Amino acid sequence: MKTPPFAAVILAAGQGKRMKTGLPKALLPVARRPMIEHVLAAARTLDPARIVVVIAPGTKKQFA
Repeated sequence: MKTPPFAAVILAAGQGKRMKTGLPKALLPVARRPMIEHVLAAARTLDPARIVVVIAPGTKKQFA
């Protein structure tokens, strides 16, 4: 049975204040890559119709 189309929604709005780096948590490096890259790669393996990343207000430039 085929899976119906779905969207993967990734919540990446953590500010990372406890890390004291000034970067959003999703951009902190894990194994030499930003954490968000690992999450996006995992989401892509599910073959979603769409991937939506939710970020905190005012952080769009940092994610660009």
